Amino acid sequence: MRDIRFYNLTRESLIEEIRSKEPLRLAFHGDADGLASACIIASIFKVREDSDYPYSPEIFGDYVDSDLAVDLGSPLKAYDGIIIDHHPDHPDYPDYKLVLGMEPTGVILYKLFGDLIPDDKVWLVCLSACGDGQPEVIPNEVWLRSPFLWEMQGKIYRDQYRRIRTYPYPLFSIISGPINSMCRMGDVMGAYKLLRSAKSVREIINNPVAKRASEKLSEEIKRIFNSNPIIEQVKHVSIVVIESDYSVSGRVATELANSEPYMTFVVINKKTRSVSVRGILTKYITDALSERGYIAGGHAGFGGVSLLDEDEQPLEMFINDLREIARTPF
Repeated sequence: MRDIRFYNLTRESLIEEIRSKEPLRLAFHGDADGLASACIIASIFKVREDSDYPYSPEIFGDYVDSDLAVDLGSPLKAYDGIIIDHHPDHPDYPDYKLVLGMEPTGVILYKLFGDLIPDDKVWLVCLSACGDGQPEVIPNEVWLRSPFLWEMQGKIYRDQYRRIRTYPYPLFSIISGPINSMCRMGDVMGAYKLLRSAKSVREIINNPVAKRASEKLSEEIKRIFNSNPIIEQVKHVSIVVIESDYSVSGRVATELANSEPYMTFVVINKKTRSVSVRGILTKYITDALSERGYIAGGHAGFGGVSLLDEDEQPLEMFINDLREIARTPF
């Protein structure tokens, strides 16, 4: 377990310290990796499940009221719980209890507690890895314990010549889509409840609520691009402002980045005040924004910013800061 580091606690004391806090007040990141990680924890330990817990904070890193936080980055305030995470924004010498790895948090949890995870919940590790776009790091034992993940499901359709065709995918490759869609459409706790109650992977993929969320997400993305949003290019950085009631800036930024691999895109959702950064200069931009006092972080190539209220961090001030950062000579 050389790829996992322990700060202010030990591998041997970890389980005991978690058990001492049961039932856990659990906080998690509202995406596929965070949800999978929360459900893995709930399959091993006693977790509070009521109107208050578990919960996903609106601002990334703002999880002071919890005993255990998974996939949530460095805490914004003093924290006396336990953090299990893979984000690189933690200090070199944290003063809180931290288990830090480089792979998706659900994969870290498998390496820590794999023998404690029930066989019928091991597929959650696959959801974690695929949700973060890293299926290649799924441990060998997960494939062996969940061989059904390579079973196929797809659609039947007619091609341009009216011939019947099938287009199947392995199940592991289509688990995260419905869950991420529910999260982006604002139903994080609905996604949590679905994962907790599901008896099979197909139950998630074929869930009507999840399917409708995927359809609504596609409709919203189409609406945004059809509205012809203005793009402002400053050297190697493009700034795009959109307006949506949903958490879609990441999806928009990803599609834009896929279209121009050498351009870094910053997509700002004016309504939710959430910002997504995608591209080669992501870490450069998020580090520079952090130095200017913004709540910014993430991974190389995939980052985000949570803007405070307009009174504290006016949108135009933020865009001006972006312009200054982008103009820095390379």
